[in-house]
Order: sequence, then structure tokens, then C-alpha cells
Amino acid sequence: MTAPDGEARPATTVGRAARRLRRVLSPSAREERHRERLAEALDLIDHERRVADAILDTVDVGLVLLDEHGHYQSMNRRQRDFLRLAFPDGHAGRAGQLGLVWDEEGRTRLAQHQMPSHRASRGEEFDDCRIWVGEDPRTWRALSVSARSVRDDEGRFAGAALTYKDVTEFMRALRVKDEFVASVSHELRTPLTSIRGYVDLLRERDDLPDDASHFLGVVARNAERLGRLVADLLHSAQVDVGPMHVVRTRGDLAHIVREAVSAAEPAAAVGGVTLESEVPEELVLTMDRDRMRQVVDNLVSNALKYTPYGGRVVVRLRPDGERVELAVRDTGIGIAAPDRDRLFTRFFRARGAAESNIQGVGLGLSIARSIVESHGGRIEVDSQPGEGSVFRVRIPRDGATPPA
Repeated sequence: MTAPDGEARPATTVGRAARRLRRVLSPSAREERHRERLAEALDLIDHERRVADAILDTVDVGLVLLDEHGHYQSMNRRQRDFLRLAFPDGHAGRAGQLGLVWDEEGRTRLAQHQMPSHRASRGEEFDDCRIWVGEDPRTWRALSVSARSVRDDEGRFAGAALTYKDVTEFMRALRVKDEFVASVSHELRTPLTSIRGYVDLLRERDDLPDDASHFLGVVARNAERLGRLVADLLHSAQVDVGPMHVVRTRGDLAHIVREAVSAAEPAAAVGGVTLESEVPEELVLTMDRDRMRQVVDNLVSNALKYTPYGGRVVVRLRPDGERVELAVRDTGIGIAAPDRDRLFTRFFRARGAAESNIQGVGLGLSIARSIVESHGGRIEVDSQPGEGSVFRVRIPRDGATPPA
């Protein structure tokens, strides 16, 4: 049928075009075209896989992907090298296998529940889990392992990804540093003993002027402080000695905190920082008074050190049931999340402190944690960069046994 003007109607034109298209794309032609497109897609996927494998094999970090059952789905070349050290007889490709894998100190083989791959297969996430792998201490490697879970669209556990970073030189450097610290600390003890001995002899004299007695008292207090620091350096170098030795007696922690705040007031004034305290009249507990004074001094001095001019530091002490809580809050530079995880590690300094050229060796918080844990307590930090920090110490009032 044609239109009155002699042109074909639109419906007729469409029908003719459809019949022509069906002839061009017959079922066999359509299937062939579908196969071609599928082959092109597979070639593209294979190319992308080869590119990804090449990239993963160039990185100097071992990479492993586990499925939801803990089976190895894939790994890169670097990880295969690590597996050959840890499992010289072969690896069955599943999480939690036992091999030549040792703890951070290189003394004890890991049990299955301690193996990083087993922990990751159980949905645990962690950073910087340090292990040693290999049979011969002269050739074994130290690895820092991190893990993240993989979840499906509904939030269910679908596997895990692990990274293994070689930190052998770093761990060996730490051991050399420990040996150096222990050696220097031993050498410092002899002259310190002489200084303290002669100062004590002078203070026993009755013919000294008042100002000389005062000066000798200052020398004696600082010699005692230096003696504790030397002992702490030795303790920090002996990582396997367990909790720090403390001598606990009944004492007033409120008095110790007030003394520490009073002693820090001149430094706060020089730094333009407002220093406040909220301390009860008395708070008696079983503790090592010298060691707890060391903890309070460290937390208060740190808060002042990391708080800029015009900032504020508040020290609070309060009873908390069968425990006491000491909190030191500041409005300082704050601590990033990756640094918070390692803040109490020996010789560790947060990046913000290094970038701000704030002096320190990274031992104070490590020693403070050892003292608190030796009292059966805990020390924690809550902080955000640019928003300040709050350090909390919680210890039993009646001298609980330190944790194993």
C-alpha cells in the first residue's frame, strides 16, 4: 500500500527494514557475532589479568588473597619466595599451616591460632604483626604482616587479603640498638654510683651553708632520677624480662599528682599553656610511689610538650569503683591512627612529633606502660590529628597481680 502522494507508508518501510535485518542477521549470524564478542571480552579479560599479575610481581611486598574457607586464591612472586623459606617441604595452599614461622623475638614457633593467615581466615584484621621465617638464623627473614577482610554485598565474610613486608634490616637494627643501650646503661651505672655516694657523704655534714645543702639536695634528686632512667633503659633493652619490678606500699596518689602539676607549672608558663587539675583531697591506693610519680610526670610533660602556645592541659584524678583513673587531656597536635597503634612501642616517635622537631627518644610512654601494667592496670590513648589527645591510666586500688 502506498500513500496518496505515491510515497511508501512508514509502517511498510519499517516492515521492509525489519525483514531485511532478519535476513542479514540470521540465527547463525547472530550466534557467530555473539561468539566473536565473547571471544573479544575474554581476550580483554586475559590481557588485564596478565597486566595485573605483572604489576603485582614487581612490588616488593608479598600479597595473598584467601577465600571464605581460608584457601589460597592467588599470590604474587614475592610471597612465593617467602613461602619457600617458611615451608621448604611445600605449602598446601590453605591458611594456618605450620612451618618454620617464629614469633617476633625469633625464639618460639607459632601455633596455628597465632599464624597470621589463620587469624585473617577467621575475619581478624591487624597491622604490623611481626614474624620470622626460615630455618637458619643467618638467612631467615623478618616479615611485617597486615590483613584486611573482604566482604560481599550483604556484608558477609568472603575472604581476606594479606600483605607480607620484609623488615629484616629494621629488626636487626633494633637488636643492635638494644645491645648498645644495654652497654651504655651498664657503663653509666659506675659513675652514677660514685656521684650518689659522695653526695650522700656531703649531706651528712653539719657545717654546710644552707644554700650548699639546698644545691646538694637538687643534685641528689636528679642523680636518683638519672639512676631510674638508666635502670629503665636497661629494662627496655631486655625485652623478655616481663613486667617491670615495682615495690608497692600504701600511698596517696592525689598528693603525687598535685606535686607533678606544681612542678610542671613553670614549663607551662614558658610555653603559654594553661595547666589545670581536678584532684581529690586524698586518694590512697597500693602502688610504687616513685614509679607512679614517673608515670604522672611523663604524661604531664608530654602533654605540655605537644601543646602549642595558647593551648590547654587538664589533669584529672578520680576513683572508679575498685580502680582509680588518671586522665591527662591536651589540645595539642594530636596523633594519627597508624601512629596510635605503635605509640607505646620502644623508641617509636609519632610523625607529627618528628615533623614539629619536638625532642624525645621515644622511651617515656613505653616505660609508663610497663609501670602501669606492673600494677595490674592499663594505659590507653584517644586522639585525633589537630584535636588533641587524652591519655587514661586505670589501675586497681588494692594492688592486683600484674597480668601474665
